[in-house]
Amino acid sequence: MRRLWKILKRTAIGLMVVIAVLLSTVAIVSWRASGRLEQRLNAIRTAGDPVTLPELTREPIPADQNAVTYLQRVERQVLAINNELKEVLNDEGPYREAGKLNGEGAAMVRATLESYPEVVPQLERAATGGGYDPMHDFTAPRLAVLDALIQQAGPSRAAARVLTLQADLLLFEGKRDEALRTSVLALQFGRQLEHEPFMVGYLMSLGVRGAALDRINQILIDGPVSAESSMLLKDELARNDDMQGFVQCLKSERVLGIASFGELPLGRLPLWFFKNWESDYLDMMAAEVTMGAAPKYSIASELAAQSTRVASSGAMVRAVYPALHASREAMDRVRAHVRCLYVVCELQRTALDLGDAGFDIEQLGLDKRFTTDPYTGTLLLTKKTPQGWIIYSVGRNGRDDGGNIGSPFEDVGAGPVAIR
Repeated sequence: MRRLWKILKRTAIGLMVVIAVLLSTVAIVSWRASGRLEQRLNAIRTAGDPVTLPELTREPIPADQNAVTYLQRVERQVLAINNELKEVLNDEGPYREAGKLNGEGAAMVRATLESYPEVVPQLERAATGGGYDPMHDFTAPRLAVLDALIQQAGPSRAAARVLTLQADLLLFEGKRDEALRTSVLALQFGRQLEHEPFMVGYLMSLGVRGAALDRINQILIDGPVSAESSMLLKDELARNDDMQGFVQCLKSERVLGIASFGELPLGRLPLWFFKNWESDYLDMMAAEVTMGAAPKYSIASELAAQSTRVASSGAMVRAVYPALHASREAMDRVRAHVRCLYVVCELQRTALDLGDAGFDIEQLGLDKRFTTDPYTGTLLLTKKTPQGWIIYSVGRNGRDDGGNIGSPFEDVGAGPVAIR
């Protein structure tokens, strides 16, 4: 009996030692994980960037300088126009031919816009206003902030569609310059939407700008515009090539990620692996911010390193990265479209006699950033078709698909435009 008691006593002591060692190990690992996480948060603070949602609150701007003011004034009317003309908005529907309004569609758009005469002028002020403050309550919980952004997204996209309808009507009426100016307003409005936070806000901005670029391409295909309109377009395209709004998107998205980790139940427990997941997330976001809005060709090695980093990170990081990568791809696609349209606009302005052979884009004398394919770093490509010239980028697959600009996975471009 005494021998059994000794065995039990030694076993208990051994177990206590093992438990103590395990607890000490967990404490040390947790302390290191906490230190690693705090180090990354401090680096963000030192850079002057936000860490919490309330820090995303902007300094208020005067109401008459805030684009949101003018959007809110006509929100109900904008939604009504979209509802009344939903069939006309369909490029493949019965009110369009080859994407352009037919007579019946034009009559419907004209009648509807005339019944809401205050809408287009207010949207013009929203597009050209001095600033954009979405006025979200960033002191609210994360999901409430996201819900407010999603609620605003619908009217914003609807407003852009109204400008597109106005441009379509002007083009039908043969007012090509006025149609182009209206489409440039839509492009400016899309750029204003860069100030919406998070990836969802930035993707909304890219979507609005992508639609405006499609309409601008359609107008240039229809024929040349005046020198004044050409200069207006090129100035706005140059602003859209900048893409620095993507950096602000990344920084606000990082804040949302930090808030997400904090709101999850596991985030309130001292689990070292969970803190390391958050540190992995911040490492991924730091690398994205460092790459910034640089075109794909110039950060190829950094993108490869990022993929390797993500593959060895926690499950949550691996789940988030595809959406982040898709946002960067969407940015490069819009930038490629912008550059191709810039070249097409210059081609029409100069009216060069290019013959039937290919030509060297450099002979246009443009700034190289507008003639460089953001995917490859080489010159944009050209293709002569019976309808005119196509200027194109190889797109996300990095391969020349012969100027096939109809597929989102192949080439990105503008045209065909005839040089007259």
